[in-house]
Amino acid sequence: MALALRRNLFKKHDFINGEKLKEMRVLILIQLMLFLVLSMVSSQNIIDTLYYKSKYGGPQVSEKEGKVLEYIIEMPDGTICHKMMNRKGKKLFRQRCFKNGVPTGIWISRTGSHVDYNIEFSYEDTTYSDIPNYDLIEKKLINEIIGDFTPPVFHINDDVFQKYVAMNLRYPLMAMENGIQGKVISQFIIDEKGKVIELRIIQSADKILDAEAARVILNSPEWTPVKLDGKPIKVCIIVQTSFVLQ
Repeated sequence: MALALRRNLFKKHDFINGEKLKEMRVLILIQLMLFLVLSMVSSQNIIDTLYYKSKYGGPQVSEKEGKVLEYIIEMPDGTICHKMMNRKGKKLFRQRCFKNGVPTGIWISRTGSHVDYNIEFSYEDTTYSDIPNYDLIEKKLINEIIGDFTPPVFHINDDVFQKYVAMNLRYPLMAMENGIQGKVISQFIIDEKGKVIELRIIQSADKILDAEAARVILNSPEWTPVKLDGKPIKVCIIVQTSFVLQ
């Protein structure tokens, strides 16, 4: 009986030690997360603070009158973020970030919708001369290729890529508010597996509109790739994306 009692005490002691160990692990994890958050916040530089009466912006007001704050923050990598939130800083109403003037990161509109601009594209006015260049509108090659050429195929929206782009564009609210419109001409590569890669803007309308056109194109579904003499190859596609305010 004494032996059984001692065993039960050991089990209880082990159970308590196990629970304490779990608590210690949780506390260490919380402290680590807090340290990371504080490190991120401390590395940010608040450039300016603006005050508004409404989350919809409008005329700026004094700090005393302001119910909504807009922080303009510079990140360590040079990204500039505009974060609009309530006075207590607990609710984020709107967010937009720029790096070298180009939209980047997650944008949050005043309606609460999210748009992901974590994409990569470049600005160049040169075309790809070492691979076929294909005109989607005319459905023909722009440069001369020797061999049996099979064009790329897009399988959504009745095989009309421009229709897919138009249906998935979100006219950037910032562009609408500032009356920005125009045409973006871009070129991209469809690789041997049918994936869209290496997008270039060859004619810019505005950096906000450029980024939106690039976002939709780069996130498009896979194509059936081009084939030359039965072998999949890369192809360059040039498209125009129009933004028109109604």
